Parts: sequence; structure tokens; C-alpha cells
Amino acid sequence: MSVVPSLSEPGRAESVKRESPVGTVLAAPLLPGARDRLVLCATGPDETGTPSVALWWTDLSGEPKAGWLFPEERAERDPRVAGRLLLAATYGRAAQRRDGTGWALLARLADATGHVRPATAVLDVDDLVAGVRRRTGRTPAPRDTDGSRRCPVVTELLATCDLVGWATRAWAAAPEPGPSPVAQWLRQAPVPAGLS
Repeated sequence: MSVVPSLSEPGRAESVKRESPVGTVLAAPLLPGARDRLVLCATGPDETGTPSVALWWTDLSGEPKAGWLFPEERAERDPRVAGRLLLAATYGRAAQRRDGTGWALLARLADATGHVRPATAVLDVDDLVAGVRRRTGRTPAPRDTDGSRRCPVVTELLATCDLVGWATRAWAAAPEPGPSPVAQWLRQAPVPAGLS
């Protein structure tokens, strides 16, 4: 029996870390297809140093909602793993840090398995933060990584989630903030020049 949340059964994910036949799953209840979800993807070492791919769902608050972590080699050779990652990648708008390689890996997986390629438009969270900093004069606080240092790729994604949440809060606290650039991205509206 798999404890991997079914993407077709809303609310069935559990908010615990579990091992499944196809990798580590970290999940919390979330409705698939929600228009307020960003999908973050990154590659990097896991807690053992193995090159891995991690995919996380977050919302405007920056709160992680669900996550998948697999060794890159396994994602590249097991079509079930590739399919799970590619399906999860379709449930929100793509985002990553400037030097991220996660979405490029997903594109290679799609090409190799015959799946539909994931998003080609990817929100650069570093550009988002720079734009919010220019507009608000605020700076994000450094992330306390004591609890997640064991897995660098997960630490990176959690830090990215924090930056999304910070950008949302900083923008909302600005005088006459106008529409949030993150909310505009989620609605697939163009991000204003100077914030993209």
C-alpha cells in the first residue's frame, strides 16, 4: 500500500514524512489544481550526498504544502518516479532560484519518458525578492537552517518557500502595495516591468 498522496484525491495527503515504494514523500492536505500554488523544483545533494531532485508545493504564505524527494538517477531510470514528479509539477505555477536546475531536469525527464514537458515560464524567486526589496525597502531575514541542514536540496527549497512568504508579507505591508507580483504570477497575469 502506497502512502504517496493521490493527486486525484484532494485532502488525502497526510502531514507526515513517510517512505513509499517510489521515494520520500512529505505531504500536507492540499487541493490539487489550486490557483494559489507555486511549484518549486531544485536539484542538489540529499542528506547522504546523493544528487537528488526535490519538488515542493507552496502558497503565497510560503508554507510548504507537499514535497517529493528522489535521487536523480532513480528519477531518470524509473518511469513511475519521473511520472510522479512530472504530474506533481503540473499542479501550480513554476518557480525556482536563479541558478536552479530542477525545471531543466524535469524537461529532460519528460523528453525521455514521453510525458508532456513541464512549464517553460519559471518565476525567478531571486528577481521577485529584488523587486520587492526595491519597492518596499525591506530585506528578508536569514533563514534558520538548524533543523534542515541534513538535506541541502530540501534546505534550499525551504529557504525558497520562506522567500516567497516574505515577498508576499513585505509587499502587503508596503504603503499602497497594489496587486502582489506573486499573486499576479499565480493568476498568470504579467508581472510588472521592474519586478520580473
